[in-house]
Amino acid sequence: QENLKHCADAASLHAEFSDTILALANEAARTGEPIMRHMEYAFPGEGLELVNDQFMLGENILVAPVLEKGARGRVVHLPGGRWQGLGAAKEWETVRDQGGYSSEEREVVEGPEQVSVAARPFGRLSGLAYFKRVT
Repeated sequence: QENLKHCADAASLHAEFSDTILALANEAARTGEPIMRHMEYAFPGEGLELVNDQFMLGENILVAPVLEKGARGRVVHLPGGRWQGLGAAKEWETVRDQGGYSSEEREVVEGPEQVSVAARPFGRLSGLAYFKRVT
């Protein structure tokens, strides 16, 4: 029963992003650009070449899953730009200011920055930490 709920949640998440994924697939077919992009590929020269546990979905969505079993959270490396935390990343705090300001006080974080997000059980958009680039 629990596994079925997780599958349904993942399907809902995929449906939520279906228009974005379809647009990225069309762009990839036209340009050859990958849909999922390594951080260094998307932001060359920003020192992200060793960041292998998060990725870009296109140019504007940074996905940072918690991959370690039992982890209570993770650090997300945000490149230059303005980023809005969504899903599990709606609440974050900067690594250098642990206990400092959070997303309630600042909806958008200015990168480059390292932020800490809490691990949450997977649920409709709540368990996956992701950030959207805002202009």
